[in-house]
Amino acid sequence: MKEFVKFLSDFNTLLGLCSKLAAAAPFADLLLQWGPPWPTRAGVAVFSTLLQLAGLAYVFELWMPLPELRLQKRMLILFWLLIFCVVFYVISFIALVISCPADDSNKVVTGFIYQADVRELLGTPGYPNRAALLNHFSCEPERVWTDWSVLIARCWLLVLWLGMWTSLAMYFGTFVLLQKCKSPVPPVATAP
Repeated sequence: MKEFVKFLSDFNTLLGLCSKLAAAAPFADLLLQWGPPWPTRAGVAVFSTLLQLAGLAYVFELWMPLPELRLQKRMLILFWLLIFCVVFYVISFIALVISCPADDSNKVVTGFIYQADVRELLGTPGYPNRAALLNHFSCEPERVWTDWSVLIARCWLLVLWLGMWTSLAMYFGTFVLLQKCKSPVPPVATAP
């Protein structure tokens, strides 16, 4: 346990700074509002950070004894997982999250299948786009899109967000372990 605490508290190096930034990044969403708006922004930030710490603990406890080559392979897998999550999160966020017209700071996750009665309104004057439909239905996405499509969209965004930050933390954790593998071992002092 002492080694893990030392592992997390080493903020004097660039690696420590990277770890600190990775852990703080989900909280930046509270200001920037680019994280998933569901379930709540504060809840998502806290859960993201807890999952990052769990990922770091996992890397530290289970990957520390691994040889350097296996760590490098896992780091490469984490890198591609991070890229996948970032790309699909950005695309999904653009496609599925819109601001409520009545309150621009209120972002909602839309669905992808319209309710039957809403399909009739599509293309009629006054309802040219998703924002107008959402405004007509009091910014309640479940009244515009099917419940299950809204739920799937919300969960998809949340999973991508959590995957993005957890894989980033695990990537940095693996990087730290690889640096420990490469650092020279200090000689052991012998008694005269």
